[in-house]
Amino acid sequence: MSADDQEYAKKLFTADISGKDRPIDWGTCPNQQMATSFKLYYERGLSPGGFGRAFLANDLQAAVSRADSFNRQYLVDMVRWAQMTLPPECWGSHEIVDKWEKMGGVLSGSEYE
Repeated sequence: MSADDQEYAKKLFTADISGKDRPIDWGTCPNQQMATSFKLYYERGLSPGGFGRAFLANDLQAAVSRADSFNRQYLVDMVRWAQMTLPPECWGSHEIVDKWEKMGGVLSGSEYE
């Protein structure tokens, strides 16, 4: 990862849409069974599995077809949470998710690895 990419990722780690700096509060994820998977995806670029990847890619058809009954019941709340919490650079299309995974997440190349 280039120095520019690392600096950009560092800013993403603490940015939110209101302009205040803060880390992501994973405890606010409506589905706590997925929170750890989403955190590992965000921080390290690890795939969150079939449902989680489809969700992050904003692929509703695939997300619904891959969701178990627990994930399905939280889907609408999870979309709202993602819109308010996750930077658009890490979710919203298959291309974005592919790029994020390839980049290795926000902590790629950092001292936290």
